[in-house]
Amino acid sequence: MLDTLLITFILLHSVYARTVNLHHRLLVPDSSAPTPAFVLKGSADLELGSYLPSETAARDLTTYSSQSSSAFYQVALELSNAPQDLWPFSSVDACHLSSATGERITLHTLPSTDPQPYSIDYWLINERSDGSCPKSAGSTKQTTFGTPNWNTTIVTKLPTSPPSIPWRVPPQLSPDGKPVEIKPEPSFIGKYWPYLIGAFFLFAFLLPAPEEEAAPKSK
Repeated sequence: MLDTLLITFILLHSVYARTVNLHHRLLVPDSSAPTPAFVLKGSADLELGSYLPSETAARDLTTYSSQSSSAFYQVALELSNAPQDLWPFSSVDACHLSSATGERITLHTLPSTDPQPYSIDYWLINERSDGSCPKSAGSTKQTTFGTPNWNTTIVTKLPTSPPSIPWRVPPQLSPDGKPVEIKPEPSFIGKYWPYLIGAFFLFAFLLPAPEEEAAPKSK
């Protein structure tokens, strides 16, 4: 019985440790209203790469997509024992929500035995390539959130090292501190021309002289 409880505790702890909560909000710049708090958007399973939206996520997205075109839709990563002001978040223009077909969430983790995400990137699928907002809400087909047509993709990503910089060797300096001018390496002919000329004359000297042809006899 004790072994069963211990195994159950380990499994529950493993599931809990690999699940993170995501929150969202709509932020309107230059608004006189206080900054809205983040509300629960859903939970992401890091091991399975799955996502479970909250009960109010679809309703929140529908409300956000009908707001001002100058607003920002923000998705935050909950950090344990940290206030909302310190949560990492990613922002997109809220005007793209009405025409998007899904979302892609990238959670950045560190290489360890129990990786926990520390940063988040958020993209909307089917967003305009130039980033401009639709001219009007009626010009695009409205998205129905919380249906099979709305796709949420969760990706975990480890940090990558930047490419190494090819450092240049500093020039040699003379005793007075000026760069030493390095003469270019001469070509093969420019380097060994005296030997080539000597070999040519030696070869010409050792060659036998051509024999004179006998004059033809007259009949």
